[in-house]
Amino acid sequence: MSCTTDTYFVYGITVTHESLVYAAMAYPNLEGPFRFFHLMRNRARRGVLARPGDSMAARVPVELRDEIGRELAAKEVWAAKSRFAKEQLSSKHEGCDDYDCCCHDSEITWQGNAAVYCNFTA
Repeated sequence: MSCTTDTYFVYGITVTHESLVYAAMAYPNLEGPFRFFHLMRNRARRGVLARPGDSMAARVPVELRDEIGRELAAKEVWAAKSRFAKEQLSSKHEGCDDYDCCCHDSEITWQGNAAVYCNFTA
Protein backbone atom coordinates (compact mmCIF):
# COMPACT_ATOMS: atom_id res chain seq x y z
CA MET A 1 0.00 0.00 0.00
CA SER A 2 1.36 3.41 -0.91
CA CYS A 3 0.24 6.89 0.05
CA THR A 4 0.74 10.16 -1.79
CA THR A 5 0.12 13.68 -0.68
CA ASP A 6 -0.62 16.65 -2.90
CA THR A 7 -0.44 20.21 -1.65
CA TYR A 8 -1.93 23.13 -3.54
CA PHE A 9 -1.45 26.80 -2.89
CA VAL A 10 -4.12 29.09 -4.28
CA TYR A 11 -3.85 32.87 -4.35
CA GLY A 12 -7.02 34.77 -4.99
CA ILE A 13 -7.96 38.39 -5.46
CA THR A 14 -11.54 39.52 -5.13
CA VAL A 15 -12.65 41.36 -8.25
CA THR A 16 -15.98 43.13 -8.31
CA HIS A 17 -18.19 43.63 -11.32
CA GLU A 18 -17.84 47.37 -10.80
CA SER A 19 -14.04 47.28 -11.02
CA LEU A 20 -14.24 45.20 -14.22
CA VAL A 21 -16.55 47.79 -15.80
CA TYR A 22 -14.11 50.61 -15.00
CA ALA A 23 -11.14 48.58 -16.24
CA ALA A 24 -12.95 47.79 -19.50
CA MET A 25 -13.79 51.46 -19.98
CA ALA A 26 -10.18 52.52 -19.31
CA TYR A 27 -8.50 49.85 -21.44
CA PRO A 28 -8.78 51.56 -24.86
CA ASN A 29 -6.79 54.52 -23.49
CA LEU A 30 -4.24 52.21 -21.84
CA GLU A 31 -3.65 49.70 -24.63
CA GLY A 32 -0.96 51.80 -26.35
CA PRO A 33 0.93 52.77 -23.19
CA PHE A 34 0.79 49.17 -21.92
CA ARG A 35 2.23 47.96 -25.22
CA PHE A 36 5.02 50.57 -24.94
CA PHE A 37 5.90 49.55 -21.36
CA HIS A 38 5.89 45.88 -22.35
CA LEU A 39 8.22 46.62 -25.27
CA MET A 40 10.57 48.60 -23.01
CA ARG A 41 10.60 45.81 -20.41
CA ASN A 42 11.40 43.17 -23.05
CA ARG A 43 14.15 45.24 -24.64
CA ALA A 44 15.69 46.02 -21.26
CA ARG A 45 15.66 42.32 -20.38
CA ARG A 46 17.43 41.47 -23.65
CA GLY A 47 19.87 44.38 -23.23
CA VAL A 48 18.83 46.16 -26.44
CA LEU A 49 16.83 49.02 -24.97
CA ALA A 50 19.34 51.81 -25.66
CA ARG A 51 20.32 52.91 -29.14
CA PRO A 52 23.85 54.11 -29.87
CA GLY A 53 24.24 57.62 -28.45
CA ASP A 54 20.87 57.43 -26.66
CA SER A 55 21.28 55.70 -23.31
CA MET A 56 18.82 57.81 -21.26
CA ALA A 57 15.98 55.30 -21.62
CA ALA A 58 18.26 52.49 -20.48
CA ARG A 59 19.22 54.41 -17.34
CA VAL A 60 15.65 54.75 -16.09
CA PRO A 61 15.19 52.12 -13.36
CA VAL A 62 12.70 49.36 -14.05
CA GLU A 63 10.91 50.19 -10.79
CA LEU A 64 10.34 53.77 -11.96
CA ARG A 65 8.93 52.63 -15.31
CA ASP A 66 6.62 50.22 -13.50
CA GLU A 67 5.47 52.93 -11.09
CA ILE A 68 4.72 55.28 -14.02
CA GLY A 69 2.63 52.52 -15.61
CA ARG A 70 0.69 51.91 -12.39
CA GLU A 71 0.05 55.63 -11.91
CA LEU A 72 -1.15 56.01 -15.51
CA ALA A 73 -3.49 53.03 -15.11
CA ALA A 74 -4.87 54.44 -11.84
CA LYS A 75 -5.56 57.82 -13.47
CA GLU A 76 -7.32 56.21 -16.45
CA VAL A 77 -9.46 53.99 -14.22
CA TRP A 78 -10.37 57.05 -12.13
CA ALA A 79 -11.35 58.93 -15.33
CA ALA A 80 -13.45 55.94 -16.43
CA LYS A 81 -15.12 55.87 -13.02
CA SER A 82 -15.98 59.56 -13.35
CA ARG A 83 -17.32 59.07 -16.90
CA PHE A 84 -19.46 56.16 -15.72
CA ALA A 85 -20.85 58.16 -12.82
CA LYS A 86 -21.62 61.12 -15.07
CA GLU A 87 -23.39 58.87 -17.58
CA GLN A 88 -25.47 57.25 -14.86
CA LEU A 89 -26.28 60.44 -13.01
CA SER A 90 -26.95 62.63 -16.04
CA SER A 91 -30.15 60.79 -16.82
CA LYS A 92 -33.31 61.84 -15.03
CA HIS A 93 -32.83 61.47 -11.31
CA GLU A 94 -34.80 62.19 -8.15
CA GLY A 95 -35.56 65.84 -7.56
CA CYS A 96 -35.29 66.94 -11.19
CA ASP A 97 -38.30 67.65 -13.34
CA ASP A 98 -36.77 66.66 -16.68
CA TYR A 99 -33.59 65.32 -18.29
CA ASP A 100 -32.05 68.78 -18.64
CA CYS A 101 -32.24 69.47 -14.95
CA CYS A 102 -30.07 71.72 -12.84
CA CYS A 103 -27.43 69.01 -12.44
CA HIS A 104 -27.02 67.84 -16.04
CA ASP A 105 -23.81 69.76 -16.78
CA SER A 106 -22.43 69.84 -13.25
CA GLU A 107 -18.99 68.56 -12.38
CA ILE A 108 -18.70 65.38 -10.35
CA THR A 109 -16.85 65.52 -7.07
CA TRP A 110 -15.95 62.51 -4.98
CA GLN A 111 -16.29 61.94 -1.26
CA GLY A 112 -14.51 58.65 -0.64
CA ASN A 113 -16.01 56.25 -3.18
CA ALA A 114 -19.29 58.14 -3.46
CA ALA A 115 -19.96 60.48 -6.37
CA VAL A 116 -21.46 63.84 -5.45
CA TYR A 117 -23.03 65.12 -8.62
CA CYS A 118 -24.85 68.20 -7.44
CA ASN A 119 -26.04 69.72 -4.23
CA PHE A 120 -29.71 69.59 -5.19
CA THR A 121 -32.13 70.36 -2.44
CA ALA A 122 -35.79 69.61 -3.06
